[in-house]
Amino acid sequence: MKNRIFELIKEELARLQSDTKMEQGKKEYVVSRLESGLRSIDKAKITTIHGFAFELLKNNADILKLDTDLEPIDDLERNKIFEQCYFETLQERVEDVVELEEDISLYKLKDLSTKYVYNKKFREYINHFENDLKLWKKLIKELYAIDEEIINNADTEIPGIKEWYEKLVSFEMVPEFGEFVEEQIGEKLNFRKNAHKEHYANVRVLRDSFDASKFEIDEEMEERFSIHFEKLRSLLRRLHAKYRQTLQEKSLIDFDMMVELLWELLERKKFIFKYVMVDEFQDTNSTQYEIVKHLHPQNLFIVGDEKQSIYAFQGGEIEVFKQAIADLENEVIPLDINYRSDKKILDFVNKGFSNLFDEEIKAIEPNFCASYQELHPHSNDEKGSIETLLAPSAKTLEVELSDREIEAKNIALFIKEIFEGKRHSEIKKNYIDKQKLAIGVVYDSKTYMHLLKNELNALGIDCKINGGENFWDTPEIRDIFSYLKVIVDMKSKKRVEGFYASRALEALGYSQKAIYDLLQNEEELKKLLWIDHEALHDLIERIYMKLYKNYDNPQGAKANVEQLISEVITLQKRNDYNDYTVVSILEENFHFGEMTTAMYDSPSANSIELSSIHYTKGLAYPMIIVADADKNIGKLADYTLNYEKFVYDDKECFAIGFKIGDYSPLARKVATSVELTKQLSEKKRLLYVALTRAKHALVLSYKENNNSNSYVSWLQEHLGSLEPLTLVTKESLEEDELAEKSKEIAIDMVEEETPTKEPSQERFNQRSIIGEAVHRIIELYWDDLNEKNIQRVIESYGVEEYTNDIEAMLDRFKNSTVYHELKDAEEIHFELPYVADENGRIDLVYKLGERYKIVDFKTGKKADFSKQLQKYEAIVRKNTDGEVTSEVLYLGGAA
Repeated sequence: MKNRIFELIKEELARLQSDTKMEQGKKEYVVSRLESGLRSIDKAKITTIHGFAFELLKNNADILKLDTDLEPIDDLERNKIFEQCYFETLQERVEDVVELEEDISLYKLKDLSTKYVYNKKFREYINHFENDLKLWKKLIKELYAIDEEIINNADTEIPGIKEWYEKLVSFEMVPEFGEFVEEQIGEKLNFRKNAHKEHYANVRVLRDSFDASKFEIDEEMEERFSIHFEKLRSLLRRLHAKYRQTLQEKSLIDFDMMVELLWELLERKKFIFKYVMVDEFQDTNSTQYEIVKHLHPQNLFIVGDEKQSIYAFQGGEIEVFKQAIADLENEVIPLDINYRSDKKILDFVNKGFSNLFDEEIKAIEPNFCASYQELHPHSNDEKGSIETLLAPSAKTLEVELSDREIEAKNIALFIKEIFEGKRHSEIKKNYIDKQKLAIGVVYDSKTYMHLLKNELNALGIDCKINGGENFWDTPEIRDIFSYLKVIVDMKSKKRVEGFYASRALEALGYSQKAIYDLLQNEEELKKLLWIDHEALHDLIERIYMKLYKNYDNPQGAKANVEQLISEVITLQKRNDYNDYTVVSILEENFHFGEMTTAMYDSPSANSIELSSIHYTKGLAYPMIIVADADKNIGKLADYTLNYEKFVYDDKECFAIGFKIGDYSPLARKVATSVELTKQLSEKKRLLYVALTRAKHALVLSYKENNNSNSYVSWLQEHLGSLEPLTLVTKESLEEDELAEKSKEIAIDMVEEETPTKEPSQERFNQRSIIGEAVHRIIELYWDDLNEKNIQRVIESYGVEEYTNDIEAMLDRFKNSTVYHELKDAEEIHFELPYVADENGRIDLVYKLGERYKIVDFKTGKKADFSKQLQKYEAIVRKNTDGEVTSEVLYLGGAA
C-alpha cells in the first residue's frame, strides 16, 4: 500500500507540471505538500487498525512491564491449545455437557466456545446476559406487531378478532386462531369455499400476517432455560480460565489478550496523533472504533459507504459507521458522483434503492439499515442497458433437469450469443476480442457456480471462478489432512495430537462422547484409524473412500482431493519421499496457506469471471449478470442456538437463546428476529453492491415462480417495461448432447481400489452395496430418475449385473406415497446428519405444511424398526416446531 501511494504521488506531481489551468500560487502550495509527503512517506504508518495497535503496544511495553519481544501466538498453536482445553473442560463437566446436549448440539457449543474464548466483547455480552422476560415481551410485541388497519378490517368481518389479538400480543392464553374463528362463525374457515373467500378476505390477510407462536410463553420452560444458560455460562468461564492459564504457563499471548493490554495502555498513557485516516470504515467494528478514538486524533478522516457494508459475517458493524457519522456531525463530504456506471444503470439503481432503503422500519432497524444517497453520473449521455433473463421451469419444459440447471443453460446461451456477436457487439469488440475482462456473473452464494462453469465449458467457453473457498478450508481437505496427519504421526511413532484425531473421528461419525474416551486410549485409536499404505497419495485415496459420503458436492470434493494428491506427489519427489517431512509442509499450508479450490481454477479465461458478490466489492465489469436473482433471502436456517446484539431505546442489548425441548424461549425469538432483520438489511446492501459493479450493461437472471422475498421481487416494479429473454427451449435441450454434463458425479477415486494388507471389516457384501446404490440414486435423482442417471450410479458401484433388481426397487419408490409427497414438499433433506448417543444420518426428512415426515429406506427383509424411528422422531422434534411422523419404506431386495 505504501508503494502504491508513493507511485500515485509521483504521478500527480508529474501531472501538475503540465497543468496550465491551476492558479500558480495554489499549484506551488500543492506541489510543495506533495513533495514533502514524498520525502516523509517512510514515516507514515500505513497498516490495519489492529496492526497499528500491536505496534503501539510493543513500542510502549515498558509501561506495562512487558517483554519487548512480545509476539502473538500463531493460529496453529492457538487452535491446538484451545482444542486441548476444550476437551479437558468437557470431561471435567461431563454431567453438565450431557444435560446441555439435550438442547445445544456439541457442534454449536464448540462454535460458541471459540467465540467466547477469542473475543472479549462477546465474553462481556455473555457474562452480563439476563433472561429479561419483560424486555423480551416488549420487543416481540414491537417486532411482530401487525398493522392496526389489518386488525380493524378483520374485526369488521368477524367481531371479536381485535380483542383476541390484543390478548395474544399481551401474552395471555388465548385459543388457537382457527379454533377462535370457528367458534365465532360456527364452522371451520375454509377459503376454498366461495362464500368464505368473499366474506372473510380480510381475516385471511390477518391470518397470513402474523405468527401466533411468537407470543407463546411457558414460564416453567423459561426458568429451565435460565438454569441451563447458567450451566453454559459456567462452562464457558471455566474453559476461558483454563485457556488463559495455559497461555500464561507457556508465556504466550493471543490477539484477544493484546486488545485487553492495549486498553490498559491507553488508560495509562494519552496518545495524540495529528492525522488519522481510516479507509473502508463501513467494515469496522466497535472495538476498532474505540481504538481509533483513544488515539485522540486532532484530524480524523474516515472514508466509507454504509450502502456497501456487507461483511457482518467477518465482524463488520454498520451501526459503528452510523455512530461515527453522528459523532462527526456536519463534517461530512458526500462522494455522490459515480465514475464507473453509465447513466441508465445509475437511474435504475437510484429508482430502486431510494424506495428499498427507505421502507418503513421496526424499532431496532435504524441501527442496521443504510440510508440512501442518490448517485449522479459523471456524464449525462443516455448510455447503458438493463435486461432480464427468464429461465423456464423444468415443469414448463417437461424435461428431467433441475430449475437451476436450466437457468445455467439459459445464461450460458446468452453469453455464447455475445461471443458470436449476436448481442452486445460493443462488449465483444472492445473487451472479448481484446481478451480483456468483459462479463462478471455474480451469485449471492458460490454453491451453484459450477453449474454455469460446466455449461460454458460445454459450449467451448472458458471462465474463471473467483471468490471460491480457500482450498485448505474445504471440509474434505480438512478431514483428509487431519486423518493423514494422525496416521503419519502413528507411523513415525510421534504423539497423536487430539486436535487432528478429533477431526478425523468426527468425520468418521463418532459422537463427541466417544471421542472424549478414544483420545485417552491411543492403542484403541490406532485400531480404529490405522490404514496400511505404501505411499501417501495411496493413503489419501483410501481415506477419501472412507469419507466421500460426507460431502454435498462429490464432483468438487473429488477435484480437490486429486489436487491434494498432485501436491503430495510433487512434495514427495522434492523431499526424498519422507512422509513426515511432506506432512509437516502440508501442515503449514493447512493453517496458513491460500490456494483456490481445484473446481474453481481456470487461469486461461480472460473475459468471464464467476464470483460471489462479496468478492466483487471494489471491482468493475463492462457487463454484470446477477444469477439466481430469485433466491429466497427472507428465510433463516433453524439453528438450535441464536444470539445477536442490537440497540433498543438507545441502549445496547444482547439476546441469546436455544430451544428447550420443543419450546423456543422468548430471548431466542428476539435473537432470531434481530438476525433476520440484519440479514434482510444486509441483503439489500449486497444487491446494491452487485448492481453498481456494472459499467455498461446490467442483466438480472431468474427462474419461473420466483420467491416473494428475493432480489428480483424487490426490483420487480422497476422491471415492468422489460421483456424477459428466454433462450433455452425444450428443443434445444433435446439436441444438446452435453445436457447431462452438469450432473456428472464421481464417487470412486480410482477405477479399481487397491486392497489393504488385511481384509477391511468395513467392506460391504454385495447386497449392502446394492442397497447403498439405491439410496444414492434416490438421494441424487429422486426427481430425475432417467436411465442415464441410474446407470451412472450403478456403474460407479460396480453392480451392473443387478440393474433389473435396482430398477424394480426404484419403481416401488416411484409408486409410493413418499415419492408423490416429495413433489409438494417445502423442504427436503436427504442423508440428514445428527448427533445423539452416536453420530448418524437419517435417510430422508421432508416438510409438508406444518408436518415433518421421516422416511427410512430399507432394501432388505422386513423387521421391527420402531425403536429406530422413535429415536429419529425425537431428534427431529428437538430441532423443529412442527408435527413429526415417520415410516419405513420397503423397496424390496436383490434376488
